[in-house]
Amino acid sequence: MAMRAANEFEQLGCVPAEGPSCLETPEEGALASVQPALLSTIIVAAVSGFAGGLFAWVAGVFFGKPLARFYELRADAYRLIFIGANIGRYRFDAARTAAIYVDLRRTAAEIDVLGAVLPKSARWFLAWRGYNLVQATAGLLELSDSSHKSDGLKAFHRVNAQQGLRLPIDPGDRAVFERRSRLEDI
Repeated sequence: MAMRAANEFEQLGCVPAEGPSCLETPEEGALASVQPALLSTIIVAAVSGFAGGLFAWVAGVFFGKPLARFYELRADAYRLIFIGANIGRYRFDAARTAAIYVDLRRTAAEIDVLGAVLPKSARWFLAWRGYNLVQATAGLLELSDSSHKSDGLKAFHRVNAQQGLRLPIDPGDRAVFERRSRLEDI
């Protein structure tokens, strides 16, 4: 094995006793051509890594973060709609009712603000997924305003908000919504 390595060094014109400096001669060409290729590979990898990191940061900040906020607000709206649906005229608790409907208005305002400042790509994505932020905001605000009524308006506005946010809808509320929609069309 040692003899074979010595023969390879002799073919390169290098004597092992001279040290590693004999391998760095540009006249040989074999090792000299490897160094620029290695350097270009390192530069390409570094630039690609930087570009990929920049793309991931931009996607996360300008697309992912607003969408995550939307889904948090959607969950809050669902929780408030669910709790507010259980407060009726027979189970009246004025302090709790007022707090829930103030929270509904706050959530509606936050959804409206988010819809106004979302980047176009995130707005397009939400519309493509079937979310209607304007309808959801209007439904939540009107639900908050109709908290004291018992003529079916609460169910109508609740369904309106749930449709805008693509939330599950109670079949009884859907029937009230459809009857009210038909009456408004007349």
